[in-house]
Amino acid sequence: MQSRDEIKRYVAETRASIETQFKHISLRNYPFEDNIIKVIPTKGLYYSENYWLDHLFYITEKGYYFTNEDIFNSIPDEDQPYADFLRGILNIAKVVKFNEDFDDMLKFILSIMKHGRITGISYTQGYNTGKKKYLYSHRYYSWIGSEYRDN
Repeated sequence: MQSRDEIKRYVAETRASIETQFKHISLRNYPFEDNIIKVIPTKGLYYSENYWLDHLFYITEKGYYFTNEDIFNSIPDEDQPYADFLRGILNIAKVVKFNEDFDDMLKFILSIMKHGRITGISYTQGYNTGKKKYLYSHRYYSWIGSEYRDN
């Protein structure tokens, strides 16, 4: 098992590499809709351990990236359908991964994520006002008006 410091170092190195090509999702104009086109694992983490799934980077069609933490730490899960969707994918991946090749596992995760898209909006209710909320939507449905879809 790798130490926490080792994991943090690998995550920081991978993030630095990704930031040369993509912007963080927090820099987007809200509201927005986007599709996930790529899943990038943190380089250096052991595939034999489940924690590699906690440190994935997701690349969107419009050139942004986000991590699991960005979604899970924004607001409580019950108000955030995309967190439930992402957690479900990761739980399925933990079960399936023991029988899959690493590259096949990443393709599997991406294939599930391609069934929907992420919608980001600013939260406007209660004590979470100003934080970001992420919704899951089907490819043929939109939570936001057409004037915001290109944000």
